[in-house]
Amino acid sequence: MQKRSLLIYIFLGLSIFLIPNKVLAQNEICNIEIKVNDSDTGKSITDFSLQAVNIDKQTLYKPSFENNSLLENVSIGNVNLTVEKEGYSTEYKRLKHECDSENGRIVEIKLSKRQSGKTKGIFLISSKEGSIESKAINSGAVTLGRPTYPIAARATKASGSVEVQVVIDLDGNVIYAKAIKGHPLLRSVSEKAAVESKFRPTLLEGKPVMVSGVIVYNFTP
Repeated sequence: MQKRSLLIYIFLGLSIFLIPNKVLAQNEICNIEIKVNDSDTGKSITDFSLQAVNIDKQTLYKPSFENNSLLENVSIGNVNLTVEKEGYSTEYKRLKHECDSENGRIVEIKLSKRQSGKTKGIFLISSKEGSIESKAINSGAVTLGRPTYPIAARATKASGSVEVQVVIDLDGNVIYAKAIKGHPLLRSVSEKAAVESKFRPTLLEGKPVMVSGVIVYNFTP
């Protein structure tokens, strides 16, 4: 009887210890669903491109092909969302991502019609938005992320340079990365490496500003 009671106490003790940790682990990642509306008309916008960067973990997230508005298994922490739509100004939204619900969270973003050639809130290094004419900013990185060489790319001897357009925030973090030139098999790993990079803050008239530039990665088989 005493042995049985002892086993029960041990079981209860382990349950109390393990269950909170299991719940905690479940709440460390969850989905983010993005709902985008036109800021003037309030109408829903569905055909947009989306990505997110967890600044704390330096991790890049992109939606699946099946659902372009859903980011799956995003870790908690400071997350920067980037939403792009042709004809609209690109929107950058920083949020403190927390997983309060098993179903994740919903984030609403409003896009404004583009008024000029420049992206709102961004000081561009290059002369044109999206231009690859600007010099590579690799040398300005405090820490430059290094991409892995994918097995599929190595098998096909994919090589050459990949140019990644990035946006750097006030603290020098890469909050957006998009490969704009290079072999298709090498683009994804280059984008992931780019968000792992860290730069010194850029000052304009003594104040930190967001900047855009190009990181170049060279691959040899």
